[in-house]
Amino acid sequence: MSKTYQSPFTEPIVVETKEDAVYAIMHICSYCKKDAIGQFHCPYCDSKKCRDVQKQIASDFKGKET
Repeated sequence: MSKTYQSPFTEPIVVETKEDAVYAIMHICSYCKKDAIGQFHCPYCDSKKCRDVQKQIASDFKGKET
């Protein structure tokens, strides 16, 4: 099962396994399209949109076997 996720600030995140899901959740900022300064000063209104993507990934892959 392959799913693609994306916030307005990230590249598409393709998740196929539970391990991919964990990596995507823990490293969501590595998919960010902002420059380093933009990432460092990421306002809550922006980071909440990425947090919503993290929650969706966690919800979709919770309890899935690898």
